[in-house]
Amino acid sequence: MQNPCRLARAPARRFGSLSGFATIPHGSVRNKPVAAHAAPNEIVMPPRVNSPTDTDQLTKDEYVFLREEMRHEDNLINARVSWLVNSQSFLFGAFAITLNGSAQSKFPMYARLNVILVTWLPVAGILAVAASYLTIWAAILHIRKVRCLARGKSPPRLLPLHGEVFIGRMGLSGAVLIPIIFLIVWFAIIIEAWFEH
Repeated sequence: MQNPCRLARAPARRFGSLSGFATIPHGSVRNKPVAAHAAPNEIVMPPRVNSPTDTDQLTKDEYVFLREEMRHEDNLINARVSWLVNSQSFLFGAFAITLNGSAQSKFPMYARLNVILVTWLPVAGILAVAASYLTIWAAILHIRKVRCLARGKSPPRLLPLHGEVFIGRMGLSGAVLIPIIFLIVWFAIIIEAWFEH
């Protein structure tokens, strides 16, 4: 079984004199994305410019690379949770307006449409939560893989990337629990609307 914490390194050639710019892997890359050279389920590390004496320690470049990976995934989680909350507020608002409209409808021709909306808006809410939850968990699993790569290998005088497990779980609790709360509310509405009447 392949070790998920294995670092994949490709020989690289640096162009230009500025060290802060991109590194292009050596070899044929015509019409191919750089990610195509990496094996599946691997995170491609930047090449070692200054090889340390201890091969188990991360270089500063590798440390910065992994930190930026984690920051990118954190930003994705934040964006996906924000999108989830916005979509759910829109659906809850539409559901409340539809309920009010079905009770005080002055146009009988729209009564059937109100019934359809009241019936299917909770389903749309559940599907939106499920889609968001999958994308949030994808980012969380990627962060776990990055932390696994960095565990116990931080350069001297730099904070470890993996951190404490309990604190990491507390930080992700909002992203994990908010979709579950929306799911519970939508399922309660469906049970009340579909099975109680």
